[in-house]
Amino acid sequence: MAVKQWKHSKELIKDIKTKQDRYVTKYKKEICNSKPRDLVMQLEESDLPKLFQHEQNIDHQFKTIKSLKESLTEKDAVIHN
Repeated sequence: MAVKQWKHSKELIKDIKTKQDRYVTKYKKEICNSKPRDLVMQLEESDLPKLFQHEQNIDHQFKTIKSLKESLTEKDAVIHN
């Protein structure tokens, strides 16, 4: 099964300002052939736990900011960036 995936690779470039060679990370969409089972396994092993942790962080930040805002006095302020 052909799927498109974002892959990253390091490439050597010549810096315009410094005229020195340096490595940069480039992301490119590549077509990969995989079995559906392998894609599901990859999702379960690496991608889903990262997504769940990310969602948990968002929920925690929202609840914390909301709690802080509700307990502010007239002299307090919340700055969030």
